Amino acid sequence: MNTQSIQNFYNRKFDTLVTVLYIIAAIFLLAGIFIPGAMISDFGQIISRNPEVLIFPLYIGLLLIAFAGLSYAIAVVLKQPSDETVWIENTMTTIGTILIIIGVIAFIIANSNDAPISELRKLGVAGGVLLLLFHLKIGLLCIGAASLHNKYNAGKVSSNITTEDSSKKVVYCTSCGKQVEIEPGDKMCYHCGGHL
Repeated sequence: MNTQSIQNFYNRKFDTLVTVLYIIAAIFLLAGIFIPGAMISDFGQIISRNPEVLIFPLYIGLLLIAFAGLSYAIAVVLKQPSDETVWIENTMTTIGTILIIIGVIAFIIANSNDAPISELRKLGVAGGVLLLLFHLKIGLLCIGAASLHNKYNAGKVSSNITTEDSSKKVVYCTSCGKQVEIEPGDKMCYHCGGHL
């Protein structure tokens, strides 16, 4: 095999990986919408008597959407991040933060003697630690995928755009998605006031 055919082989593998990630993202997104909907429909009478049961289908939906978001974010990073996909960063950071908060709350409930959710209380300390680690892992993966998008997006922009002052660089604001020319130490977007 010559160099060109080897490069074509790896390009096809790369394109296949991106396509598979998009397909998996779509499958998990649909599952995250339809499975909780089916559960709510099946347990309608139970939910009407005990509204707190609604937490479980919503939680399962959040997990499935988190996995869909991870697949989609990684596919976008591999293909090419841009200012039009900055919303992925914000979404994945939010989902990751929510999952970490859920893990902390589940850990506290599992270690409490008078918590309202008896199923979590039965897990005890070991179960609470496992729940915390599980949610921490998925939450950090979501935040990490968002950070990768930001890193590669900012790197692409700063390498393609040159400024007169070499100490300045151009990045995309994660809040509004606009290009921002920053100097070392700048932390705020002058378009929207968001954190860079």
